[in-house]
Amino acid sequence: MDLPTGVVAWIEGVSGGRVRSIEQQGRWRPHFFVDVEHGDGSVLPLLLRFPRDPELIGESRFLSHFDISHEARMLSALQGNGLAIPKFYGYNEQSQSILMERVDGTNDLTSLDEEARHTVLSEYFENLARLHSLPVDAAAMVEISLPSSPEELALANKFRYMELDYESAQDALRPEPLLEFAIWWIHEHVPQDRDSASWVQGDTGPGQFMVHDGHISALIDWELGHLGDPMLDLGVMRMRNMLYPAGDLKKYFETYAEMRGEPLHEKALCFYTVLSTLLSPLGMAVTIQNPDPKVGSMIPRFGWDVTLRRGLCDALCEAYRVCVEPPELPEAFAPRRTDLPRFLVEYLDSLCLPVAKNDYEQFVVRGAIGVARSLELQDQVGSLLDLHDVDDMSAVLGDRPSDREEGLRQLSDTVAVDPTAHALDLLWLFSRMEQRREYLWGPMMIAQESRPLEILYAAERRLQGPAEPGHRA
Repeated sequence: MDLPTGVVAWIEGVSGGRVRSIEQQGRWRPHFFVDVEHGDGSVLPLLLRFPRDPELIGESRFLSHFDISHEARMLSALQGNGLAIPKFYGYNEQSQSILMERVDGTNDLTSLDEEARHTVLSEYFENLARLHSLPVDAAAMVEISLPSSPEELALANKFRYMELDYESAQDALRPEPLLEFAIWWIHEHVPQDRDSASWVQGDTGPGQFMVHDGHISALIDWELGHLGDPMLDLGVMRMRNMLYPAGDLKKYFETYAEMRGEPLHEKALCFYTVLSTLLSPLGMAVTIQNPDPKVGSMIPRFGWDVTLRRGLCDALCEAYRVCVEPPELPEAFAPRRTDLPRFLVEYLDSLCLPVAKNDYEQFVVRGAIGVARSLELQDQVGSLLDLHDVDDMSAVLGDRPSDREEGLRQLSDTVAVDPTAHALDLLWLFSRMEQRREYLWGPMMIAQESRPLEILYAAERRLQGPAEPGHRA
């Protein structure tokens, strides 16, 4: 990506120095490391941050509300409150970019030993407790209103924007019974005894803070910050811990509760875990059904979607205090006489990846390799897994659908008519289907991992399927 005209001059004007170097970070979202030299020879390290998926913003209420100008207002409003956040230098409206301090460190915790990881997570929760305790009188700076009811607290400042995007796209979407079931569940289970709003980061947890010399150097990514229930941040953290694992979080949640002087709210934590795993699949449904290579985050979206849909099922199971008998997953079949999918994987890996000139080009080629590997699995076992999905659909629906797509249409009708009566059978089915899909799409997880949800509240019942075909639990 080339920088828009005038951005370098703006950086120099804001920072009071001369831009000495600019380097694009090797990731899907445009980030640039900028070094600014001052007259005394000192160098100021800065980060220039651009919007995510700008080609989608105009069509999305969620992305239009939680845009990069909103993040700029959040950073400005939270300066000087004792939080470890980057210094904010300015927002360029013309180029839609933020200039902020570039802090030392990494957001990858995999290299830390157990003691260092404990120190860092403890410091992170201290920052989070401090954030949740700040007065909310600066809310006007961020152009957000204070929630006035349990429904507004739970839904208005994040979920409703994503729900509206999903509703506006439904006519163009094939049935999504899992997402429709989860939307119903969210509206039915809003915690009615929660009405006090706090500042929340909104996209919280592993990957969203920088670590340097074994300590927190900054909390990053404030684009989804707003006023909401503090339990939302803990739910988001559980969701992100599947993608960017930092270890078990239960003991840190307990320490956080002690710092806040109030116990964890079990139902609210389960509610916001379900909500947090649902949001991204809702927002990505259109591009997952109709992938677009022009969308910068398309490759990571494949991995996010499959992990979070499976995690959504896990979170719903936790809320219902059940677990699901997992499906059997097949071994890959022997290759065909001319195995083109295998050839494509090896061609990309051995010939294309080595000629990628920089981190970003390597990221692009690794994405193509991941898609090729998933296509290879689809070629080998995809039809068998579809057959198993239809078998499970038959057990819930009572009649065998003609194919998987017809089964999804019938399940969508079932959710629309009476989800309460069918909830556990549907949850059993959705969980098994998403585990099979995760098996097929696993190779596309090049920007994250896919770990199980850490269950905080143990299951009281194991679901092994409907008691009889068409039985409604």
